[in-house]
Amino acid sequence: MLKERLYRAVKDALAICRAEDLVPDVGVPVEIVAQAGAYATDVPLLLARRSENTSGTTAARAATYAESLAENINAHDAAPCVATISDTGTLFLRPTPAAYAGAVRATVEAGESFGTNTAGANRRALVEFVSANPHTPISLHHARGAAVGDALSHLLTASGYEVEREFYVNDGASASGLRSLSRAVFAAYREHFGVETGESDADFYTGEYVRELAEKIAESSGNRYVDLSPEAAATAITPAVLSLMQDGQREILARLGVSFDRWFSESALLAEGALQNVMDALLASGAAYAHGGALWLRTTAFGDDSDRVLLRNDGTPSYFAGDLAYHADKLQARAYGLAVDVWNADHEPYIGRTLAGLAALGVADVPSRLKIAVYGTVRPVQDGTQLRGGRYAGGMVSLREVLDAGADTDALRFALLLAAPTPSPTDLNVDTLAPNAPGNALASVRAAIAQGTGDVQIVETIDRDDLCAVIRQVEAFAETVTVAVATVSPGEVARWAWSLAGAVNRLPDDNAPETAAATRAAGVVLTNALRLLGIVSA
Repeated sequence: MLKERLYRAVKDALAICRAEDLVPDVGVPVEIVAQAGAYATDVPLLLARRSENTSGTTAARAATYAESLAENINAHDAAPCVATISDTGTLFLRPTPAAYAGAVRATVEAGESFGTNTAGANRRALVEFVSANPHTPISLHHARGAAVGDALSHLLTASGYEVEREFYVNDGASASGLRSLSRAVFAAYREHFGVETGESDADFYTGEYVRELAEKIAESSGNRYVDLSPEAAATAITPAVLSLMQDGQREILARLGVSFDRWFSESALLAEGALQNVMDALLASGAAYAHGGALWLRTTAFGDDSDRVLLRNDGTPSYFAGDLAYHADKLQARAYGLAVDVWNADHEPYIGRTLAGLAALGVADVPSRLKIAVYGTVRPVQDGTQLRGGRYAGGMVSLREVLDAGADTDALRFALLLAAPTPSPTDLNVDTLAPNAPGNALASVRAAIAQGTGDVQIVETIDRDDLCAVIRQVEAFAETVTVAVATVSPGEVARWAWSLAGAVNRLPDDNAPETAAATRAAGVVLTNALRLLGIVSA
């Protein structure tokens, strides 16, 4: 990589200048950062700050050190750059035309491996995402979580982790909601057989999916439940409703290109005593205490802003308690080296208490082993107006409706990843999601890839500013992947790809060998980027 060659040039010059007493013999980190038209390093300034020499100003000393380093770099005919200095001592590194051409060749030769790394060292990683309640269809904002989680899984795999994907089925905490859905399905089931029904005490569950569930139960079971009371019927059909809802969630997520290694049942975890084990451990350690008829956890002792309820006055566990048991299972019982949670922004307040709760349980290395990606809600917009009251899901716009309306699945995934990296709601213009629709961001990336197909004529130098700018963006791909994994923000890769595609699409169609070489390198890394985002039909 070009930055690695620049790094080595600075390190070599630093070593020589130290040996010649031209710079102080003190340790400083060497970091190379991209600048407009060049790269730069603050090594001279760091030397000046750490030097025992106090003559003159820090800036003046830095400028002197920078001059020595620049002279050493420029003295070598094979140097990958021309070094210049600023008045304040910043060392600018302008790659040579030969270095830019070499970066293109290296990128094309690396092919699919460009951008991958082995930082994960085969550590086992679990990515838990979507985990929608089992009593509602997959919504568009669930789809954003699906896009984020699946892309993170691909990026972690490309970074040397052994990755598993998990959907956490909230069939414990959401049992009451699931039962309400079952009562609504029973009302539709009776209507299916022409039997008048009383009011459905589940007003929220009014979408067409309720009728679909009723029809499927009628098809498989006939009218055997018609004469039951609503409560008895809810008990009888809830297992079937849960199974059908999960089938529907699997099917629509598969249409988005997302699948899971495991659907992990909350109720099964609790039935195995995981929650009780956590309570016992916290009580034994003194981290939990009784107050006001409830059981509390001293999360303030571990950095949280207040203590949290584990068991309510009536003895029922809080959402936090069940979630803590699940995280303990992932990090202790199943001992994953890394666990990644993909959460909607409304769960963000739970981050501090979750970290504190795990610390109270004595889970080792929590900050490095648990990463939480937070994304904001998606607001679908069409013709400039926010869509409301989805027909299928009864009050929300579902993923199924958007896909059935003709959205390209890859374009949708890319748009969801491209959205601003904030927990605030993001507008998604569904008019741009059809293949070749104006404003389709993925179409722009695909157009840039198309320009870089075919064999590349080897060129020895590239010195056009527009092509060099493209090559610097190409070079940034590997670092972008590293940052995206470290910050659990796959949108970094999507936004990098969109920016590079824009630069490629603005290049002149001049058939010059240099242009063909640069666009070929861009095509390689853009193809890699889409693959690492889970978008394979590049």
